[in-house]
Amino acid sequence: MVKDKLDEFVHNHDVDYSDNTVSEKELDEICKRYDLHIGSELREYLLKYGYLGYKQVEMFGINRRQGNASDMIKRTLSFRKKFPDNKNLIALIGSGDDAQYFVNEKDEVVCYLPWVNRFIWIHNSLLEYILDTFKKL
Repeated sequence: MVKDKLDEFVHNHDVDYSDNTVSEKELDEICKRYDLHIGSELREYLLKYGYLGYKQVEMFGINRRQGNASDMIKRTLSFRKKFPDNKNLIALIGSGDDAQYFVNEKDEVVCYLPWVNRFIWIHNSLLEYILDTFKKL
């Protein structure tokens, strides 16, 4: 199962994650406050890890310390202002003018290429995408 493989990778490599994750109740309140519709894999990721960082890649997340000020929330809200028709996308990775990665309510990962103003489908499983990305580093 992919979640077990990701967990094994996290614990056997120098992967950074939060030791101060949100509770299910806190996550539900955040999702309600910002109208976030998250899939089961993103929910599991946020509750278990908060965020993940490995080598030069950091996956956005939410933890108790950052709460509403997390990069995941700030980048998602910023993106919604520019692209209100894509409010089902939640920020996962990205910075500046580079490609930006998002996850939707079905845990599908999509990439936004700002220089051509185009979205492309990347992967149909968030946890597989994270594991594959980290393994390539």
